[in-house]
Amino acid sequence: MSAEQTLSWDKEFTRFFKEIGLLETSECLNSELAILSRSQLEKLPDELEKLVERLIERLEKHVDAKEEVLDKPDKTHKDLLIKRRRQSITEDEDENKERIKRMDGEQVQIRATTKEVDQRISTFIQAKRNELDESNRTEFLSRHDPTADDVTCARTDAREINRNIQMKFDIVNNEDGPLARSTTTAANKHKDNTTLTSADSTERINNIEQHLNVKLDQNADPPFSIFERIKILENTLMEIEREHPTWAAVHFNQPNRTFPPPPPITYITRTPLEDGYTSTKINTTAPQTAMLKTTGRANSSLTRAVIEQLNIHKQLSDAMSDSHV
Repeated sequence: MSAEQTLSWDKEFTRFFKEIGLLETSECLNSELAILSRSQLEKLPDELEKLVERLIERLEKHVDAKEEVLDKPDKTHKDLLIKRRRQSITEDEDENKERIKRMDGEQVQIRATTKEVDQRISTFIQAKRNELDESNRTEFLSRHDPTADDVTCARTDAREINRNIQMKFDIVNNEDGPLARSTTTAANKHKDNTTLTSADSTERINNIEQHLNVKLDQNADPPFSIFERIKILENTLMEIEREHPTWAAVHFNQPNRTFPPPPPITYITRTPLEDGYTSTKINTTAPQTAMLKTTGRANSSLTRAVIEQLNIHKQLSDAMSDSHV
């Protein structure tokens, strides 16, 4: 026998199951073959021989039964593989119940016939309808005797209902009139400068980035958010402090630093017209009357540079005050 004519038992079983409509069974067989052990494969030839013997025996009985029923009017025999006689409705129901009992309970959720399922649905609908009818009669019908049968309806004998109990409502006082949103007045055009929109905050951050010469990638995915841009500006200021410690020590209020003293506080106040603000410089330390000495442990390059900057600022402040006088 050539390789093309060699029969594979698993493929023949799969083809047989598909031809009779058992598609799920054929797929399950292929899945089971993937985990078949060696000991099971060794039993395969003997089991196939037993299966063939039983099938041949069953087919011989079927052929003999077909020859015997040729002269019978009902065409029935116990050895036939297929029963062709007509069954009554009761027999069909019994057969369906027997088939349901053989089904796996984990795969079948409703173990009932079609007639029983329809009956359950009708019973459920009727029970819900009766429940709703009773609820409507209790809520809308005025009953003189609750135990008696209803001989009237809510249209002719309605029950008085306090709608304030059923409905919850809130009273809203609108300060504007009904045409406040559709008309344009000078007050509607007035824009509060204290409220920053998204465009205003973006514009201010752009100005700070341009002043510090910080450029962001416009094609970044995802784009930088406002909080990320603020964090980048903070990192830029810290980098300026590291690269220019002398200038930063004089102009920035650095934490945990006792010398030099922090710069004057810029105090911001609102103007009476509420359309702007004013800034005022407030000195937090008393002015030094004598020049600082650069001796001992304080005689470092950073300390000397800071003292020099402070002296220059003091001279400029004195010159400005003399010019105003």
